[in-house]
Amino acid sequence: MNNLRLRYLSSVLSRFGDLKNVLTLIVPKAFGLAANIASTILIVRGLSVEDVGAYTLIAGYYLSILFLSDLGVNLTILRYASKAASVDESLLRLVMRWGCRLKLTATTLTTAFFLLLSPIVAESWGIVQHLSLLQVGLLIGFLSNFPAIPIIYFQAKQAFKTVGYLQFLQSFFALLPIACLSLISMWTLHSVIVATLAGFLMTVIVAFAKLPLSAWWSKEEFSLALRHPRTIWQPSSELNVLKTKTDTLSPTQYLLFVAPSALFYSMLARVDIWTMGLFLSRSEIALYGVAQRVASPLVALTEAVDNSISPVASATVGKEKTKRFLFSSLKTTGIFSVLAAAYALVAPRFLPFLFGQAYSEAALPTSLLCMRFVFTIACAPFIWLSYNFDFAKVQWAFRLCQLVLVTVLNLALLSLIRVYAPVLAWNASEMFWLASVAAFLLLRLRKDD
Repeated sequence: MNNLRLRYLSSVLSRFGDLKNVLTLIVPKAFGLAANIASTILIVRGLSVEDVGAYTLIAGYYLSILFLSDLGVNLTILRYASKAASVDESLLRLVMRWGCRLKLTATTLTTAFFLLLSPIVAESWGIVQHLSLLQVGLLIGFLSNFPAIPIIYFQAKQAFKTVGYLQFLQSFFALLPIACLSLISMWTLHSVIVATLAGFLMTVIVAFAKLPLSAWWSKEEFSLALRHPRTIWQPSSELNVLKTKTDTLSPTQYLLFVAPSALFYSMLARVDIWTMGLFLSRSEIALYGVAQRVASPLVALTEAVDNSISPVASATVGKEKTKRFLFSSLKTTGIFSVLAAAYALVAPRFLPFLFGQAYSEAALPTSLLCMRFVFTIACAPFIWLSYNFDFAKVQWAFRLCQLVLVTVLNLALLSLIRVYAPVLAWNASEMFWLASVAAFLLLRLRKDD
């Protein structure tokens, strides 16, 4: 009887395309949400409002490494790893080793640049007294790049249970050091930064222990890269078999196209923090930091949807298959966008209870910030399928428009509407991006008719 029920449930879920894969990732994501909210509550209640503001700036600075050192590397690795996984395991590991070389090189160079820049940033933000913490935080930014490698490997293989396991461990190790601080009541800005660093270090060690050695290390390829540094960026010609009629780019060409786009998005993702550091008080920045934390469950939900859709979409070839997948996956994302909208309306009401009365003013900005993800989740299939039609060639132009739009709105409105300015800028930017991607895909499908 139980087996019949399970088969029936599976058949129902299969009607909704990738719903079952998303649900497979929801459990670890749900734990991640709970862990993130718990750590946020502990940190906000443990630190003063001024220290929460400083922590938001420090975290925003070291997370810039995560964005700026990627420059489309994760997207490129996932795309071609997913295509390679449908061909051959050795080809998949070849893609992964190339990706590891890219990430190590890019992350090292970006971290060094931010280290040199840190004294200037600390002075401009008025946190010179926290310069050492700003620099220690760069180690967090460095380590935060690498848990993605094992996740991408198993994501490409569509081993979603293993992906969920790794995401669970990442959330667990993020919460554990913060929980320990709470137990010993050792709340200082310094201890929070060190605890966060310890969590990321444990995550990297455990994640790479799960990954096959040949998926990230080859003595021959490493020696070749030392003798001929350009091989760091150039993958083997064996990967040319992954080209299709509508997807004509090699991995290197694809990366060169998406790198400017990723750079613009990295700058876009940091514009709010960088400009608020110039215009707003620490207490106002703390309100925005709490709003970001409360919105983080929707970030996790967006990632769960993307993780299930992207590998399947990358391996989808042909106009008819694209249309069928688009229709089935939109049913899935529609369900989760409705859930996201409900969260955006309800969750901010609990801010005073969770974080204290001082953060009650963050309720409305939090709701508005959350609404951005409602549209992102709903339109996820358009984004991932568009890459099968060489969207990478024009993506940079849309990202540049987003960057200009967000920068102008923040600079023009921060002094007028304060913390609402970055919220409005994010929503306007996201609506422009999603409309552009959807129009591109629909036009390409119609053109191919």
